[in-house]
Amino acid sequence: MSIACKNWNAEKTLERLEGDIACLCVMIEMIVDQAPALLDSIEAPQASGSALTESVHTLKNIFGVLNASTGFELAERMQRGLRSGQTISAADRRFLARQLQSTVQELVQFHASHQDSGKSPLPGAGLIADQADRNVCDIGLNQHN
Repeated sequence: MSIACKNWNAEKTLERLEGDIACLCVMIEMIVDQAPALLDSIEAPQASGSALTESVHTLKNIFGVLNASTGFELAERMQRGLRSGQTISAADRRFLARQLQSTVQELVQFHASHQDSGKSPLPGAGLIADQADRNVCDIGLNQHN
């Protein structure tokens, strides 16, 4: 099975779940449900301290579960910085938010292609689309390597 995703590795994630697409769809629903609050907490101008550290840690875990290496590496670097008392730049927070938005959009598409025709649409998907429409600075990957 070949599943093309730019921001996360669906094949490795499904392999880890022993091919259980239903389980992956439940995980996707949970991630989409959490995403708006995580976006708000990392994009807030006053974001700092334990709340930001917790949000970044949650994102690192999400990206890790999804085998999303770019998001995972950025969140891991930010988490180390926060734990050592560094301030995370607004540009880095926006980049992490953009990674989450892009990944969630792919998750929503994956979920839609694997849901039963009788099921209702993915809860929270509209919130992510609304958040993706925000005027978020698009920062190139080469600035974060």
